[in-house]
Parts: sequence; structure tokens; C-alpha cells
Amino acid sequence: MKNKILIIITILSQLFLANKLFSQEIDIKAKDIEFSNDQNLTIANNATAIIKEDDIIIKGEKIEYFKDKSFLFIKNGKILTTTEDFEINSNIIEYKINESNLELKENVIIKDNINNLIMESNEINYNLKKRKIVSQNPSEIKDEFNNIYKVDGFEYSINDRIIKLDNLVALDKDKNTFEVDLSYLDLNKKELIAKDISMKFKL
Repeated sequence: MKNKILIIITILSQLFLANKLFSQEIDIKAKDIEFSNDQNLTIANNATAIIKEDDIIIKGEKIEYFKDKSFLFIKNGKILTTTEDFEINSNIIEYKINESNLELKENVIIKDNINNLIMESNEINYNLKKRKIVSQNPSEIKDEFNNIYKVDGFEYSINDRIIKLDNLVALDKDKNTFEVDLSYLDLNKKELIAKDISMKFKL
């Protein structure tokens, strides 16, 4: 990918200035934007970044773009995926553009609007290319019927629509509790499968 960047400054009114940073990799729009040639660094405040290759839109209180490393650091960010209908909120987002990989840290919330799931954790990895969402930290998954799945970690294969759950404590809407060391949430069959036990439920 080319590292050459074209800066377009557009005056929308006498009181408002919008800056736009464009390259083949990334399109950043912000009210305030700073450049540092020595560090190959662009800092944008209250910004929006569009990465067409991965079909995602990122909004952040602060976005730092290291063009030589093809890397974004986002503070207090929100991500919308335009093809998979995911909405992500995270205090810290580290995005390796060339690898299509997102590291999400601190107060991470992922909404899967297709399957009506909400995933919460303090650290989640989302590989857009492999289409996998993984956490090795205590996490909580909620469905639209108020069932809660508390786990020590999970791996969500978006292609297969299966979530592997480690050390599950499940709490249903009637406050019944189930504890399982290893289980799988099959979103295709709407089943929770645990070793030799398979439990039917509604998602």
C-alpha cells in the first residue's frame, strides 16, 4: 500500500474547519488534526476513520495513526462493521490495519445485531480477516431473552456461528443456574451443548 497522503482542507463556514486525511488504507475526518513527519504520526481529535477494505467505521475521542506501521490507536472508541452488523464500544482500541486485527481493551461491549447477543469483557481480540472474536478473560454474554452466560473465556467463530465457552456459569431468565467446564453455543441450532449434555433453549 502507498504511504503517500493527500490532505484536503475544506472550509465549511467561517467558524468551522474540517480536515480530511486520505490514503488507500484509511480515510480520517476530524475537527482538529495534527501531523508529525518525524514520527509518521497523525493525531485526530473527535474523529471518524473509515477503512473500506475491512468495511468498518471507527469513531473516537482521539485517533492516532502511525502510517509507517499501518496502525491505529483509538481512545474511547466506537466501531461499526458495515457488512456483519456488529457494534463495538471500547475504551482502548488497537487496530493493525494490514492484519485486519482489532485489540479491544477496557469496558469492551460488542453487540451482535444479527444474533441479538451482547458480549462484555475487559479484553477481546477481533480478527476481521479470520472472522473470529476471542477473549481469554472473564466475560459475559447476554441474549435477547435475558439469559446470561458468564465464562472465563470464549471463542466466537462468526462463519460457523458457534461460540466456544470456557467454564460456563449460565443463568436463565427464571434464575436457574447451570455450571459447565466446557460448552458450545450453537447459534444455528439454538442449542447449548456441554460434553454429553445438550440443552435446548431460545436465543
